[in-house]
Order: sequence, then C-alpha cells, then structure tokens
Amino acid sequence: MVNMSYVEMSDIKELLMGGFPVLIAAFCYPTGNQLVWEAKNGNKYLPNIENPLLENPFNKVLLLSLGSVPFWLLLVVINTPPLPSKGQLINTALVALFSGIFATSLFLFARNKSTKASELAAVDATQSSEVIFAMIGEILILNSPLPNSIALAGFFLVFTGLALFICFQ
Repeated sequence: MVNMSYVEMSDIKELLMGGFPVLIAAFCYPTGNQLVWEAKNGNKYLPNIENPLLENPFNKVLLLSLGSVPFWLLLVVINTPPLPSKGQLINTALVALFSGIFATSLFLFARNKSTKASELAAVDATQSSEVIFAMIGEILILNSPLPNSIALAGFFLVFTGLALFICFQ
C-alpha cells in the first residue's frame, strides 16, 4: 500500500515488466535467506554446509547475489531495457549500498544468531519496518513527496502487524 500510492497507470505492459520482477523478488529474497539458514543449520532436505564462511553475513550477501545473477541476465534478455541514466545509476548504487549491503548484512547477522524458529520469526518480522526507513530515506535524500493517506494506511498495517507479533510471543 505504501508503494501503490505512487503508481501511475499509464501502460499495463510497463507496469507488468517493472512490477512482475519485483513480485518474484519478494518471494525469492526470503526463500534464499531461508535456504542459506537451513543449509547452515542442517535440514533433512538440504545438505548441511559447515563452512566458517557462512558465519560472515557479507559472505552470505555475496552468495545470495551471485545466486540471483542468472535471473537478472534472463530478465535483461527478455526485457532488453535501455541503458540507465546517471540518476538511475546513482539511485541504484545507493539502494545497493544501504539496502543490499548494510541492511541485508545486519539482517543476515541477526538470522545467523537465531537458533529457534521463534527467534527466526522475530528477526524476519523486523524486515517489514524496512519499508518505513526506505520511505524516510526517499523523502530526506531524494526529495520524494510526503506519504498520502494510502501510504499512511500501509504504515499503520505494518506497525499493527509488528505489534500483533510482539503481543503473541
């Protein structure tokens, strides 16, 4: 809901070509994180990887990034996008640095410390607050407009979900 407040319906093909990969990534990212955690902690369906490299969250970010390269190459071949502008490159670099490296490394560090399913769920639940920090960063750094009522309703749902999670622990 936070992001839907900025969508402009001009061309359904553009919306699908930009939104569908994001929708796929929304499922692939947590699935990849869970698979790395399961391989590190042992699972009857996955081989147990006991390697000290998996203790370092930056190594996990690299592993997950390299694992996603075939998807991005396929997406580029299918979509054949134009070269990005200088502004797009700067924005992408900022997102990659803050979200892809810093935030994901902290997140994977916390997941690495989790030994029980309830601890893992608590760490995963904090991920929903990332939407709020991303919005604040957009407003402060990129001069995005203030959130409208739809976005504020989305924020309310995020906070309500976190509060319910805490109440039922």
